Amino acid sequence: MAEEREIQFLGKIYKCPNCGAHLESFCAFCPACGFEIRENNTTNSINDFIKELNKKSEIDEKTSFIENYHIQNTKEDILEFLILANKQIVNYDKNGDGELQEDELKLAKAYKVLADDCYERAKALGISDQRIEEVYGRITAVDNFLTKTVAAEKMNTSIKEIRKSFQKSQVLEIDIALIVILIIIFALAKIFGSPIAMVLSILAILLCLSSVLAGFRIVRFFRSSGSILFLILSLFMTAGSVYFMCRINYKEKITELKYGKYIEWDNLGVLSKYVPKFDPINGVLYSDTSDLLQFGFEYESDKDYGSWIDKIKKKGFTIESEDHGRSYKAFNQGGYFAKIVQGDKYIETTIVPPFAWNSLFLSNCIPTGYFYSGITHINTDEAFNVTLKYSEDSYINEYIDSCVEFGYNKNVIQSKNSFIGYNKDGMRLSVFCDADEVTIDFQKSFDWSELLLSEVFPQIYESGGKVLINEENRNTVSFDKVSSTRFEAYTKQCQESGYRCNIFSNTAFFRATNESNLIVARNSNCLEASVICSTFEWTTPSMTSVLPEMDGIGGTVYGFLTKDENKSFEATVYGLTKSEIEDYIMKCKEKGFTTDVVSNDKQFKATWERNFFHGGDVFLTINYDSFDHIIIKVEK
Repeated sequence: MAEEREIQFLGKIYKCPNCGAHLESFCAFCPACGFEIRENNTTNSINDFIKELNKKSEIDEKTSFIENYHIQNTKEDILEFLILANKQIVNYDKNGDGELQEDELKLAKAYKVLADDCYERAKALGISDQRIEEVYGRITAVDNFLTKTVAAEKMNTSIKEIRKSFQKSQVLEIDIALIVILIIIFALAKIFGSPIAMVLSILAILLCLSSVLAGFRIVRFFRSSGSILFLILSLFMTAGSVYFMCRINYKEKITELKYGKYIEWDNLGVLSKYVPKFDPINGVLYSDTSDLLQFGFEYESDKDYGSWIDKIKKKGFTIESEDHGRSYKAFNQGGYFAKIVQGDKYIETTIVPPFAWNSLFLSNCIPTGYFYSGITHINTDEAFNVTLKYSEDSYINEYIDSCVEFGYNKNVIQSKNSFIGYNKDGMRLSVFCDADEVTIDFQKSFDWSELLLSEVFPQIYESGGKVLINEENRNTVSFDKVSSTRFEAYTKQCQESGYRCNIFSNTAFFRATNESNLIVARNSNCLEASVICSTFEWTTPSMTSVLPEMDGIGGTVYGFLTKDENKSFEATVYGLTKSEIEDYIMKCKEKGFTTDVVSNDKQFKATWERNFFHGGDVFLTINYDSFDHIIIKVEK
């Protein structure tokens, strides 16, 4: 008789207490009738696990218990333990100090082992649940983060130890000492002119800095052992720079620094052909350009000086010559100027080319002369202004005589140091002397219609004249040698043109206005007249914001800006009476200009300290020494 098979049932089947329908794990409501399932009979494994874990006092005992804990092969237990592991791993920072402690890390790793065991059991049992996958995925992500964090902390700890070790090492001391030495070598190489030593010292400094960076692991690319390699390379570079520094002829360089370069005659510039050659060993060069050749050489006796003067004369420097015993000056036929001075140790020679008159557009309008070392300030087809050097005062008198002979003999004004004259065409020539310089100013006669404000500017019917300013809002002209009678006639002419005189006027000063313009004229050896168009508009750049405005002052105020920059501001203002000037100064004081006040009948100066808006002290100067206008200056 065959044995009957024994059927065994494992596990439990859960049914709804209301309708008897089969219930899945973790159901909160019956899927058939919707009955709420309370006091779901879940496993007590979690409670048993926690009770046993709390009995462990040592961290190693806890981690061993967690890693080796046996979990029941049920879906409920696997998911419950995964949720517990996820909670413990995510909240690894139990102390709340923001740092990963070693004990906390061990527990987190133990729970990761527990989670891995749960997940593998679920896979082996064929349990497929989306919740299990989601919880385990979160656990894996947090564990990866912890692993990277621990690796980074270990790296930082290692670097800190390396830096402490390098800070105490002799390599760092050598690097610092070498950098100081190399800076000194670089400075000496620059002074004594050794470019190769300069380059090598810079490279050595960079290598020393690389050695320091490698030693402190500031740049992770460098290994700490690289600091020694960089130090060795820098020592080689230092040795190279020292080698090239040793090749310098210091005696020659020191002499060159003190007196100039030693002369290499074959390498001198274009002016060397005008002087005789001499022994270059004893000579030092001060300057060698196309505009100036200057050198000196040692001598033993006065005979050497006399011999050198004879050689200079043989080179043609005999025109306009001056010999004062220990100095000699002269020109040659080409206009080149030579100056020789016998010093205590050196005979110094200077050669300067003549001024290039042909570089001036109007050079044919005046006589040329033996001038040298010229500076051209203005050079147009209407005017020029140059400053030239000359050798002797008597020569200036000769040049002025030649100007008169050239035709500048009209309305001549001449004194000891100056000359002004016109020719028959109204061209104006001015010669002014100061020390060994002369300033020559020339201007062609101008057409009054060329002035931008000629329609409101009464014409002065005089020959010659000079335009000083020709702008859209201001014109100024000057005429020399105008008599007081002629000045009075011009002021009357202005009044007939519609200008009303509303301020003090006499034979030396005149100021008047019409509906929109101001005219000012002065007469002191010359007539200078100005027309200012439109009233003064108080602009608001950064610096004028510290000044009280002119609005509210009685009468019409005219003026113009002469400077308007970020750190300075300057304006000239007309039309203020004495009382109005005093009121404006009071407004400046109320504004904040109350420190270091200097006030008299010609000037007011004050400081606005610690001006927050302008980042520091602001200085104000108001000049009112002239009764017709004031000048306001503001500077940081």
